[in-house]
Amino acid sequence: MRRPRFIAIALLALSFPAGGASADDARDPAVEVAKRGERLVARFGFALVPSETTWQSILGGIPAAIDITASVRGERRGRIAVREERYRIAYDLWEERFDVAWSDDRSRSFETAQDLRHFFARIALWDLLPLRDLKPAVPYRIEVAMIEHRIAPEKDEEWGRRIAGDPVTQNRDREQTSEVSFSLQSLIRFFYGDVAKEGRPRVVTTTFTKEELTVVTDSP
Repeated sequence: MRRPRFIAIALLALSFPAGGASADDARDPAVEVAKRGERLVARFGFALVPSETTWQSILGGIPAAIDITASVRGERRGRIAVREERYRIAYDLWEERFDVAWSDDRSRSFETAQDLRHFFARIALWDLLPLRDLKPAVPYRIEVAMIEHRIAPEKDEEWGRRIAGDPVTQNRDREQTSEVSFSLQSLIRFFYGDVAKEGRPRVVTTTFTKEELTVVTDSP
């Protein structure tokens, strides 16, 4: 009985304009390096929330995702630590709530957009590695990369199955599902183009040493 809903969602996705993010989507990237207890942390000085175009898509029922990668690099040792995270963001049209899921099957639900934004503001402080892994008087830097998926990557196949109807149990049904899924992906890519996945500018901090780190007490 829910098939019309997913068809409507698919059509709604196609109604959003193609092209890059608008001027309202501009970011002011910055990363502050500090220590919290005996851990090296990085505070993101740029918005982790989706751009306005993706935000409107989420409100229409299209799940999105944000990938963040933070790397700690030494001047001589290369990359010594990396942390990667994908935050999947969806809006439940029936329950009228925002759902966010990330690694280790963790998830949270929020009643309002303001609550969701507060959540992303709190996770702007990332725990990276123990301070004992940093050598005294050795320069390091942190690189942060962020990719915004206006359509969550894992949703392509799921939408194809749901639009086709019940779960497939026969070869004929599998072929039908495959055709519908392929058609949906093709249409979405036709309207969104390459900007369905938008990379934001990579941020590289100035070099720092273990002794220069300031202290923060916020929870990541």
